[in-house]
Amino acid sequence: MSAPRSGWRFAALGLLPVAALVFRFSAGGPLRVETEGMEPTIWRGELVWMAPVEVDALQVGDLVVAELPGEGLIVKRLVGLEGDEVEVHPSRGLFLNGEQRTEDAGLLALRPSGDCAVEAQPHARERWSGAAVAVRSGGPADRRRVPLGHAYLLGDDRASSGDSRLWGPVPVEQIVGLVRLRLLSGSPCEIFPRWERSFARLR
Repeated sequence: MSAPRSGWRFAALGLLPVAALVFRFSAGGPLRVETEGMEPTIWRGELVWMAPVEVDALQVGDLVVAELPGEGLIVKRLVGLEGDEVEVHPSRGLFLNGEQRTEDAGLLALRPSGDCAVEAQPHARERWSGAAVAVRSGGPADRRRVPLGHAYLLGDDRASSGDSRLWGPVPVEQIVGLVRLRLLSGSPCEIFPRWERSFARLR
């Protein structure tokens, strides 16, 4: 009786790595953002939680994780889906289907200034799902209609973000997750995390 029981336990242990991978794929996992293109929403170096997403559930305004060939995993804001006409202007901001979404509100938002300092800087504002989001205009202009089965992705810091203005709309199958939570925010000059920005819901 003991031999079959031991064999079953050995087989179960062998399946643990597979189960862990399935859990990671279905339940999401942590992801460190390594660029400045999503500031001030997500600062460079912050750890966020990537949750799985169904393509049919994607909405404009979502913070998404896309896997791009040669780029790896990137975090951007989804601002247009198939059929939408997207126009990005360096100074006037974002237009979606002819409606200006960017308001020059003079909104003050915190962002890093150098390696250690943090300062409040003026930003424009966009509303997604009823929530106000601080954005900074700039960078290249673009205007196009999003093709079937694609999504248009932008960084919140348009002046420094590499996004769909450069590499075009992204096939929705390459969107692998949603970002709803900032886990940890840190600084190379501080021992402890920035608790005021950690464990915070994102929009």
